[in-house]
Amino acid sequence: MLGVIQSFGEQLPAACQHTHQEAWAVFEPFLVKYGTEYPICERTTRVLRLGLIFFGPATLPILPSVLTRMGICFETSGFSSYLWMAGKIVGRFGNEEDPALRAAFKEVYERSSNKLVAILQDKTPQ
Repeated sequence: MLGVIQSFGEQLPAACQHTHQEAWAVFEPFLVKYGTEYPICERTTRVLRLGLIFFGPATLPILPSVLTRMGICFETSGFSSYLWMAGKIVGRFGNEEDPALRAAFKEVYERSSNKLVAILQDKTPQ
């Protein structure tokens, strides 16, 4: 559905103002429990990307939490879709001046860099 609708535009209807926070409250524990399963990773990151498009700037308050979870999930699983999702967030909101968001950018960068170094020590790039 999110892929078809795309967005409500600049202003969400009043009934939808907190839906992204409520959805993240379901997604985060789900990723904690099942995020190391590849099909779950692929589907959740796709839904998160579409949610990012749909809710747009309204997602700013939850983005630090999303970025932290993407970093932890990549660190745990090594699945590149988590990096891809973090990259989508940075690409869309990288110019924001929010200190919590900036700290989350730094954290996901450091976590992912450390994991990539560890992966490259065990495997050759393909």
